[in-house]
Amino acid sequence: MSCAVGYSLEQLDCPDESIQLQRGDRFVLASDGIENLSRPAIESLLAAIEAQASPRQDNATIVALFVGGEDA
Repeated sequence: MSCAVGYSLEQLDCPDESIQLQRGDRFVLASDGIENLSRPAIESLLAAIEAQASPRQDNATIVALFVGGEDA
């Protein structure tokens, strides 16, 4: 069992085997159940967050990782 900011997590997806990254792989790490949304819903959500333009906004977290090579 793990926890985040004092909250116990009932489900944790942490495979024993690692993934070998390849050039061109792309990953999106996000909070708040975004993985359950369709692509158009995600795009709409991101547009709404950007349109708000709140300098102290901290309720949305999305990280994009693009795996490149030396010439990327």
